Amino acid sequence: MATDFVELRGVRVRLGQFELGPFSLSVKKGELVAVLGPSGSGKTTLLRLIAGFERPNEGSIVIDGHVVADMTHWVEPEDRGVGMVFQDYALFPHLTVAQNIAFGLNKGDSCARVSELLKLVGLDGFAGRYPHELSGGEQQRVALARSLATNPKVLLLDEPFSNLDADLRPKMRAELKLLLQRLNCTTIFVTHDQEEAFELADRVAVLKAGRLEQIDTPENLYRAPATRFVAEFIGHANLLKGRVRGSCIETALGCFILTRPLPEGTLVDVMVRPEEVELEALATPPFSPSPPAPLPPKGEGQGVRVKRVA
Repeated sequence: MATDFVELRGVRVRLGQFELGPFSLSVKKGELVAVLGPSGSGKTTLLRLIAGFERPNEGSIVIDGHVVADMTHWVEPEDRGVGMVFQDYALFPHLTVAQNIAFGLNKGDSCARVSELLKLVGLDGFAGRYPHELSGGEQQRVALARSLATNPKVLLLDEPFSNLDADLRPKMRAELKLLLQRLNCTTIFVTHDQEEAFELADRVAVLKAGRLEQIDTPENLYRAPATRFVAEFIGHANLLKGRVRGSCIETALGCFILTRPLPEGTLVDVMVRPEEVELEALATPPFSPSPPAPLPPKGEGQGVRVKRVA
């Protein structure tokens, strides 16, 4: 069974008026975890803490069983065994592709390693080119190869697809996922794109204003959100107010069967997603003392979405 490989234990960091945490988070060996949230929620700060570019004010960070940051220990970024791909890729414009990839390597073994990585990322034959001669997708592959050059224990990706054209992103997502699975590389990546997070990640951590709202599989985040924010942030949802009555929840749309016991009279939210709504014709139409209201003009109807949130 996979063990925790990256651990944040009660971590808190203060940066001016912004505060991230305190929270705990663990990532298993070979796992791919996405950090998802709106702008300003602390996603990139979380990566910077793991990489060693920020110091926690409280708590500890552990990588492969070794404490790399707490109140008495500090391991420099270059000694943590972490590779990072920045949002803008941060390639050196005056260096060739091969020189960019070899930047952090010893000269003695750089040639063989660069050749190996170029083949790995599908850029064999690009060694002598410069960054300005590459497409966005090719630049991303060079940045990825450079981050993998030193065989890092952990790979960190900051918005890895944000600079790519929309029509190129699905292809690059698929290629990256296959590559990381092949390498069994423990990976944490930041994104604001839900589709991206759900397609790539084994688990997704949702942040809001520096707080960890929930970390779970994509399926569980969608079907069983832990908070109202997650319910509204993930996908599309309508939330109905309800009250517990016996084994049901009374709402404006009728009664919903409780999925777990709750005290009588408890106020709850019921999440409604469209794919969970079914319309059935009644055998006998109900009596209506007034004529039915006219249908809205075509295109003005609203989707309705269903799921319970206690």
